[in-house]
Amino acid sequence: MRSSERVRRSLARSDVQTAWITSAALLIAVFVPGLFLYAYAAEESVEEIDRWFQFVLQVVVREVDQHGPAAIHVEEVRGLLPNVDAAVRVRARDGELLDARGVWPDPENEIQALRRNAGEKRDLGSIWLLQRAHWIVGERDAASGLRVELALPLRHFASETSEIRRRVVVATVIAAAAVLLIGLVATVRAFAPLRRATAVLGDADSGGLGLRLPSRGTGDPIDRHAETLNALLERIDAGFARLRAFSSDVAHELRTPLNRISNVSEVALLKGGEGDLRAALEAVHGTTEELSRMVQALLLLAEIDDRRLALRPRKIELAPWIQQHVEAYAPSFEEAGVALAAECEDLAVEGDRVLLDRIVANLLDNALSHAPPGSRVEIRAARRDGGIAITVDDAGPGIAETDRERVFDRFARLTGEKRQGHGLGLALARAIAELHAGRLRVTRSPLGGARFELWLASRVPPALG
Repeated sequence: MRSSERVRRSLARSDVQTAWITSAALLIAVFVPGLFLYAYAAEESVEEIDRWFQFVLQVVVREVDQHGPAAIHVEEVRGLLPNVDAAVRVRARDGELLDARGVWPDPENEIQALRRNAGEKRDLGSIWLLQRAHWIVGERDAASGLRVELALPLRHFASETSEIRRRVVVATVIAAAAVLLIGLVATVRAFAPLRRATAVLGDADSGGLGLRLPSRGTGDPIDRHAETLNALLERIDAGFARLRAFSSDVAHELRTPLNRISNVSEVALLKGGEGDLRAALEAVHGTTEELSRMVQALLLLAEIDDRRLALRPRKIELAPWIQQHVEAYAPSFEEAGVALAAECEDLAVEGDRVLLDRIVANLLDNALSHAPPGSRVEIRAARRDGGIAITVDDAGPGIAETDRERVFDRFARLTGEKRQGHGLGLALARAIAELHAGRLRVTRSPLGGARFELWLASRVPPALG
């Protein structure tokens, strides 16, 4: 990777950007007061120069009033001037130059002195005056009518201001380094939980999702991020656990019919009779049909879980619909010696008829397999809780309260029960009910066995239809 690319990627890092932003904010917080302090010091320095200049000018004007223009050459006056380079000019009322001493500076190198008794004041802009000017000039009228002009060099004051500026710059550089260090340390500490979380996640795999990210209990964004990831890890872990259990169950369920096919085929091959071969083929055919139903149920459950199954809702008149199921199952119930009765109000519901057919068929199959001979199974439809409730009651052994949720698990095996079928019917029935925004539950039946209750809204919610 080229160095320019590494630099670009480094600058794009969140922790580096945070460090720069933090450092810049702190540096501004230090630099701006320092700049104002320097400007205030420069303002005070120029005002001091003004006071000093007015004092010297006042003394020179007094000497000129007493001794005339030639006084500027007198040794006593020269001794009053702070520097041998000072320049003095004396003019008449009409501006005529009467006498002069020293070399007068260029206008571009001078600043005008202010008179505080005239209400004039300096401001923070004085910081720039000492950068460009080397002289301060001013004038005053003497009592004799003469005008005295004075120019004094600023070398001494400029060196003092330069020293102040140098110290401010040094202090700013030191502060900038300290601020940058503070920003880096603060950023490293702030991102430490994320680095620890990344290390924890780096050790995660499908077999070890029980780990959780540490939370400091502060409620800050990093803690909320950790809690959200922990909740996601819990869901993923639970999903993998279900997948492992499901895979194990599928393998177990497939092993039984496959062993059956293998055993029947082996026996038929050993005996070799035509009748044995026909019986073996019939057994294999029945077993493959059972496997086909299991696979179809699994595929349908997978489509429902992934929300890939689109509903095709339409209006269903409940009375004729339930009567069709009763007539279809009447021979099976009669053969088992179980009575099947239906009671339905004049109601209608909206749903996918093909899928709802599977629910009713699974519930009737379940009731038929558990109802003892000579008992009764009842299917009813009535209005309830703003929707439609379809119940199937049997007089079988019922389902213990502790098993009433587990019975809807895939390949569920209840204690002491000899299961019939592939163990996916009730799981599929509940999944279809929830796909319709409904619910399926089991309770105790007045007949003594189990009551399965399917509740559906009268109309499918628009988001599902």
